[in-house]
Amino acid sequence: MATEWKGTVHVDAPVAEVYDYLADFSRLPEWDETVTKVKVEDDGEADGTGAKWRTYERLSSLKSDRDRKPVFDLENNVGVAMREVRELVPGQRVAWHSYMMPRIGITSDCRFELTGGPNGTDVTFFVKMNVISVIDTLAKKVFRSLEDKQEGQWQRSLEAIKTRLEAPVGQPVGAAV
Repeated sequence: MATEWKGTVHVDAPVAEVYDYLADFSRLPEWDETVTKVKVEDDGEADGTGAKWRTYERLSSLKSDRDRKPVFDLENNVGVAMREVRELVPGQRVAWHSYMMPRIGITSDCRFELTGGPNGTDVTFFVKMNVISVIDTLAKKVFRSLEDKQEGQWQRSLEAIKTRLEAPVGQPVGAAV
């Protein structure tokens, strides 16, 4: 089964700056609330495509709705995933494929589409989650609000990108202006 989501945010920053930020996968923990750490596994091609990043991700959305306890017994409720860079088009697109480690039948295909203009950049985030049917069926029974949690997480990622890129240079994110 596949779940698709799309969200857009306007960022008051030039498209080149937005692209450079999003194409730098070492900065994932700054805008993806689930990612606690990243580690490059393969540099890929000279342009960055084919690069592989191991991500350590909080699985906070994978808590049962009933008692809010983690369903999986993982240290600090952190799982490992691999993100493979599929496409980098300067000023236009950043795309990657993700899968859990070990591979358990859950993958995602994600991309940012950028549209620059005189007043900043529109950032559209596309996510397609691919889940084998038996896991999808089980997840819908155990995690009744999983889809809403994921969509909220993706929208918060867009908002975090906006906040990071619009913060005054040298000022910590969240500090009073």
